[in-house]
Amino acid sequence: MPEDSTVKTHAKPLPSIDPDTAPYWRAAKEHRLSLMRCVETQRFIHPPGPGSPFTGGTETEWVDLGSDITGTLYSYIVVYRAFARGFAEDVPYVTALVDIDQAPGARIIANILDADPETLTIGQPLRMTWIDVTEDVTLPQWEIMR
Repeated sequence: MPEDSTVKTHAKPLPSIDPDTAPYWRAAKEHRLSLMRCVETQRFIHPPGPGSPFTGGTETEWVDLGSDITGTLYSYIVVYRAFARGFAEDVPYVTALVDIDQAPGARIIANILDADPETLTIGQPLRMTWIDVTEDVTLPQWEIMR
């Protein structure tokens, strides 16, 4: 089958966008962070799902946290071996679990861009940035605050 030049490809896996996650990804496309929150407990829910894991109910809301998102490094791993071909040229890279300053209790996993694994420390301040990877998908990532 001939390749359609209008189809854009991306060498790395892309997120699955479904009705539960669509508001998160729409906000990311606009370089904003929007997180789901349980109406009853006011606790943030990430990743988003069909309801609240805290109450079992379906009463949730989306909270727009804007584009100036900061966080604190909670944990991280350094990947030295790419398990998917698309990541081979990126190794070593750092994948981090980050506490969101604007959303107490919420943590987001993403890569820390241009990070030297030897200098990372738990508790280090980070700033969210967005990478437009396709016309439809923008990924939140982290940068070290300097």
